[in-house]
Amino acid sequence: KAMECLRRKNLHELETLCGDNRTAWEKLSALLRCHGGAEQLEVIEKVLTTQAEKQALAELAGLWKLLDQAGYGDHVRLDFSVGTSMGYYSGVVFKGYLAGVPERILSGGQYDKLPKKMGRKAKAIGFAIYVDLLQGLYQGEQDRSVDTLILHDGSVDTEILTAAAEEAAKNGTILVARNLPKHCSYKALIRFEKGARV
Repeated sequence: KAMECLRRKNLHELETLCGDNRTAWEKLSALLRCHGGAEQLEVIEKVLTTQAEKQALAELAGLWKLLDQAGYGDHVRLDFSVGTSMGYYSGVVFKGYLAGVPERILSGGQYDKLPKKMGRKAKAIGFAIYVDLLQGLYQGEQDRSVDTLILHDGSVDTEILTAAAEEAAKNGTILVARNLPKHCSYKALIRFEKGARV
């Protein structure tokens, strides 16, 4: 019930649910009001009392630090109302948005309990990108120019393709595609076929 109140940002119902338990109210209302950047971690830290809560916050702060070091800190917002009714998420849950698209184009999270149910000891995280929502975003676009175009036939290992993209990105803009896009010009071309760079 508390999670549902958080998802709906229903402060009044949350307070009713907590009743006389002021500690629960302080913690949950702080989470519900949380929306913003890294400064929100300090606000939440003030209401934590248990070691497990502090450990969870430290993990979240570590994740935030990695995102910030990678240059994404200004593009990430902490919001504890982001969630799902699916019971298998056990950690961070995230959604991604793009200007010009009216709803989330990326959704995912950590689901460590699922592998455990399957008899495996592993942590798991996954996401989905809703490509159909992106189709209209670039329609009508004029010529697109990139520094490096990376073409692949789908057989190359993801790690190899990612490494090639990261290396090429050091020299400017990149576009990774399975087919030669229409209206695209490029300075350099990298091609992968049958799992190898040709």
